[in-house]
Amino acid sequence: MKAFKTALSVAAVVTLAGCAAKQDVSRFEVEVPKTVCIAEHRDVKEGVITALEEAFSKHNVQTKVITANYVLKHQAYQTDLNPIDTESCNAVAFYVANWHWDLALYMSYANIWVTDVNQEKTIAQASYRTGGGLDKFIDAKSKIIELVDSMFQQVEAQQLEKKTKQAI
Repeated sequence: MKAFKTALSVAAVVTLAGCAAKQDVSRFEVEVPKTVCIAEHRDVKEGVITALEEAFSKHNVQTKVITANYVLKHQAYQTDLNPIDTESCNAVAFYVANWHWDLALYMSYANIWVTDVNQEKTIAQASYRTGGGLDKFIDAKSKIIELVDSMFQQVEAQQLEKKTKQAI
């Protein structure tokens, strides 16, 4: 019986060890856009746009939701935007989020990337992929906000350091 309990414990540890969520971020480096157009992805739950708007607002960035056409080509999303829609923006935010079912619905993947208005350069990006353990049952809105927050960390730390030096 003791051998069975030990084997069961080892199996549980091995199973859960590879289940950690993964998060990758590339941050805004120099300055933050003042207005971001959010390219609406109609195949993603509506709550993601609300979370993005709230997250950018926390960093004093205005947002404008615009129509976009997301097309999956060669395992990457290509997007079509009307240039007139982006005229009042300094950058464009794109997003993808996937949900799966396992006892409850959970967000298994999210990717947010911000480009210049011409979509020539990605200026910040954050992605999240759940492992498979019990930590996959997260609040999706909070995770989206956390991802956006992480894109601002470097610039905001630089601004704080600059203010601190000026105060001294």
